[in-house]
Amino acid sequence: MIMAGISFQIYADEQPLRRYLKRIENRLESPRPVLASIGEYMLRRTEERFFAQKDPQGKAWKKLSPVTLKTKKHTKILTESGNLRGRIVYRLEPGAVVIGTNVVYGAIHQLGGTIRKNVQVRIHWRIMNRAFGRPIPARHVMVDSHERKMDLTIPARPFLGVNDEDRQEFENILIDYLTDR
Repeated sequence: MIMAGISFQIYADEQPLRRYLKRIENRLESPRPVLASIGEYMLRRTEERFFAQKDPQGKAWKKLSPVTLKTKKHTKILTESGNLRGRIVYRLEPGAVVIGTNVVYGAIHQLGGTIRKNVQVRIHWRIMNRAFGRPIPARHVMVDSHERKMDLTIPARPFLGVNDEDRQEFENILIDYLTDR
């Protein structure tokens, strides 16, 4: 029922709408360009995480231990050589984009874990003040170079991943692709 004595009708020409929908359908058949745009976006976002020292959710990475800080040239985390940060790549697969790294130590930094390794201990002097669990007069003792097994626990410092802001940007990239913006 029409109110108050005035109305209007809108007639639509379906042809422009059909052409527009066909163009969107054609673009969906070839998603490689939009997936490449998402891959490039994620490379930038991952680079930003290295500079911000934060995971995808914005949580700061665990600080370096005092022992690790003594051996490093820089105080930034995961950036000593720049190798890991510089080797984040993406590849396109049918209907998907995969972001990651082929650096062998990338997984331990992303996920955290314990590494058991053999380390070479250099020749050094030690003050000995106990023997067989009992105190003795302190004296200097030279310790020869030797190999030692060592467990090294590395905390997770996620640099790969997606957050809500990224998902929103994926949607914007897709809309731009489908609407020729």
